[in-house]
Amino acid sequence: SVGSGAAGTVAFAMSHQSPVDLGTGELPPDGATANLAVARFDSAGTPELVVGFNLVNGQNVSALAVDAAGNVIVCGQYTGDLTLGGTSTPISSNTGTLDIFVAKLSAAQLSPLWVRGVGSPGTDRCDGLAVDRVSHEITIVGVIGGTADAGGGPLPWAGGSDAVVVRY
Repeated sequence: SVGSGAAGTVAFAMSHQSPVDLGTGELPPDGATANLAVARFDSAGTPELVVGFNLVNGQNVSALAVDAAGNVIVCGQYTGDLTLGGTSTPISSNTGTLDIFVAKLSAAQLSPLWVRGVGSPGTDRCDGLAVDRVSHEITIVGVIGGTADAGGGPLPWAGGSDAVVVRY
């Protein structure tokens, strides 16, 4: 996933299971089933910062955006517990299927400012996200496979796979 920020900077995030080099040296896979690499490049394409997070149980990243302050927001799917830089995300009602995560990473170090989970008994996924340039609110869109909670109480579910829009 790719997003652009102020002054022509570009942020990039990817899941990987083998070593990857985004211009600042190799990021090893840390023995997990999936890892998350997040990088920021200047307007000339030179890497400014690359960080890696150990993910377990087959997580992946599906969308990325950059807010007006240069913070990087990523969303994707995970199972089990998700820990980014020591910030643990609880799952509301996980039954072993995929749930949605949203993480806001600091502009300075790409370290987690916060991480949120949206989970249902079914399969959930994040399909995209956007950041409002005025209010700085983050909006994610995706699909939930059951009644889910995004932190503000249960989201209604009509059966099957339902579209979901959540604003933080």
